[in-house]
Amino acid sequence: MSLNQKKKACIFPGTFEVFHDGHLNILKRALKLFDFVYIVVAINNTKTSSDLEKRYQKVEEKIDSLSIKNVEVIKWDSKISDFAKIKTIYFIIRGIRDVNDFKFEKYIADIYKQEWDKLEVVYFFSEKKLENISSRKIINLNKGKNDYEN
Repeated sequence: MSLNQKKKACIFPGTFEVFHDGHLNILKRALKLFDFVYIVVAINNTKTSSDLEKRYQKVEEKIDSLSIKNVEVIKWDSKISDFAKIKTIYFIIRGIRDVNDFKFEKYIADIYKQEWDKLEVVYFFSEKKLENISSRKIINLNKGKNDYEN
């Protein structure tokens, strides 16, 4: 089967401390370009993350409750590039809210390329109404902190 005959799939990786409307918007837009999306709930050693299993369950429940088709939620505790190789997926999708995200995302894209040169990162810019949403802000609001506290 040639690449053109294969269903085009992508990986939507993240820690997903909170799977919010910004993530959902990116997912829905990705489904317009790709036949299938793997939401990969991952570990980021540079962030303090809650339990992987709990985050995975919350994302899976959200996707199930919305009856979104052609999506599979996966929990993964290794490199995203390793998951891509195993599944033979060449595309990773990511969201960009602002210039600060852009710098970070460029850095991440370079790492993906170093790990597996077949990977391409496809970016979705946040819609204006969603660009101020972040998991960290939501967590801080729930804890009664302002946006500038961690």
